[in-house]
Amino acid sequence: MHISFCELSNLKFSIIRERYLGYGLSIKRVPRNIGQFIDEERGFTVPFPDNRWMIYGAPRYDSTNLEEAEIANKIRVLIDTFLIYCGEEVYPGAQYGYEHGHGKRIDKVKNSVSKMYGGILNERSMIHGEITISSRQAEQIKKLFAALVGVEDNDFIRIPLSFYREACISRYVPWKVIVYLCIALESLFLMGENNKASELSKRVASYFNQNNQYDGDIYLKAFALYKCRNSIVHDGNLSPIIEITSLNSNVHSSYSINELTTSGYEVLRNTFQKLLRDNILDKKSFIHSIRQLSAYYQWPNPAAKVVKA
Repeated sequence: MHISFCELSNLKFSIIRERYLGYGLSIKRVPRNIGQFIDEERGFTVPFPDNRWMIYGAPRYDSTNLEEAEIANKIRVLIDTFLIYCGEEVYPGAQYGYEHGHGKRIDKVKNSVSKMYGGILNERSMIHGEITISSRQAEQIKKLFAALVGVEDNDFIRIPLSFYREACISRYVPWKVIVYLCIALESLFLMGENNKASELSKRVASYFNQNNQYDGDIYLKAFALYKCRNSIVHDGNLSPIIEITSLNSNVHSSYSINELTTSGYEVLRNTFQKLLRDNILDKKSFIHSIRQLSAYYQWPNPAAKVVKA
């Protein structure tokens, strides 16, 4: 039987025992022998800490026909689920696989263990940015995971999600994060428009409208985010500050690149969760509805000024 496992470096769970999430995958505590193997493979010399968790993949009653590669792929989908639910501060480690025969132990089959996925910043400390997930949240993650598995082949979700993942991997290089976040947002909200900054910000703000009013804060930040992207890509300015003024209101706002990365991550997380919850999976119909919605609002006429940090 083929076993796959992936440490969830800084995720901790407020659950007593293993929690099955479907598709052959469970969340469980890292056994000491597996933890020692992971640390030896990484070259760590510090003692193995307690309370480490991992994704554990093996055929189950509802996944007996899953091939090795399928279970490995489901681990990556579950990692995407954690990134959407918990945010960019999730640090999954490397993913490993090995053949587990009757009576074998991990320390007896080390030569058969192979790395299947490099992980995201798996050299980070195990306690860096610790995130604790409750039992209720674990159930919400299970539902989100099932929804994400259901759209694995849907390009409307898959393409922007791949760029969101790249933004998470690049979290310590803000200019790269801005570029990846903007590509993801363009993939979701645009379809060949020319005035991209204006249209993108209108549609994002309309999508998160409340009480028939667009979200003005999201509007300004999305506009600034795209202007920041332009400054990076076209002007080679790796740390711009974006000042926004409106010609028909008293709006005057200033955003640093770090503020914009934080906002961009949040907008994309919320967008993915909302699309999956509402089962909106067709881009053309989504763009049509969001274009109609944005047409109802009176929009400010903002201008952006780039201040080189």
